[in-house]
Amino acid sequence: MRHRPAHSRTYPKTDSPVSAASSLESGAALFLDALEAQGCAPGTAQAYRTDLSQFALFLHPRMSAKPAWGLRDVGTDHVLVFIEDLRDRGRKPRTIARKVASVRSCFRLLCSVGVLESNPAIAVNVAAVARGSESLQRDGSEDALGERGDHPDFRSARDRAILEILYGAGLRLRELVGLNLSSLNMEEGSLRLQEKDDERIVPMESRVSAAIASYLICRADQLVDRDITQIDAGALFVNERGLRLHRRTVQRIVARGLPRGDAGGSATPQLLRSSFATHLLDAGIPAGGVQARLGQTSLPVPARAPASLEQLRAMYNRAHPRAYREANISATEVAAE
Repeated sequence: MRHRPAHSRTYPKTDSPVSAASSLESGAALFLDALEAQGCAPGTAQAYRTDLSQFALFLHPRMSAKPAWGLRDVGTDHVLVFIEDLRDRGRKPRTIARKVASVRSCFRLLCSVGVLESNPAIAVNVAAVARGSESLQRDGSEDALGERGDHPDFRSARDRAILEILYGAGLRLRELVGLNLSSLNMEEGSLRLQEKDDERIVPMESRVSAAIASYLICRADQLVDRDITQIDAGALFVNERGLRLHRRTVQRIVARGLPRGDAGGSATPQLLRSSFATHLLDAGIPAGGVQARLGQTSLPVPARAPASLEQLRAMYNRAHPRAYREANISATEVAAE
């Protein structure tokens, strides 16, 4: 008899000792027991077990601040960051979609039997994940990220700088929230990214530099009267209280600053990073050059990556829509004179 997929089943309430405070492993075990009781094929059950174990291993170091975290602490943002991490590791879209579907099925069971009230993965479009990362239309990137006037207030200047740096430099979300003032070299127009023993220098083009410079002025005004011992003085992007931004806050900033219509229904930091890469590739930049800009050293590429900051900057100026528009404006202005 052919077994039904986990998402089509309904389950009776249970007296299982698993609760909202239980570990993810306990919830996964309850889910797998239910699959076995329904006659799930061994290979399918093993695939679910592998996917859920990987999700648990991903979560544990990120939940270290919570001494006794459980199922109730898993949120949609954790699933989204899990997807981003899998993409950064070079996993194929269909593989990522399968893992997300496994997580969603597990939490659906936990909701069905009364362990949880909501499913953190229900809002994730698995079909869209399977299609791969979306990107802004090249011609529409200027509309989505176009100039929106001067931003004299702190929050607007900060949010503008975040959008510019995600799209104009192709940063990962974790790279952006980890930026410090010491990461900036405004004179050279570059960012220094440091992760463990790996260091990467990323050029900042004029729009990115201008947005950051405007934000730094507002940041200084915002924090001038704050007690330096009560703020994250070294962090580049902070909130109104001077504390380093959380990943979830940046996700909300992008969703708010990049309308869903512009993003094809998925306004996320990953969309901006993917758009950055897609637009460079569409312009004919070798995969090795794009790889160097993205810092994806583990992915196979057909071309050797540029070695210098100047080469990276030249590559950007030749292909990125933001730089391309600036060049056209400059040429027009010169002709007019």
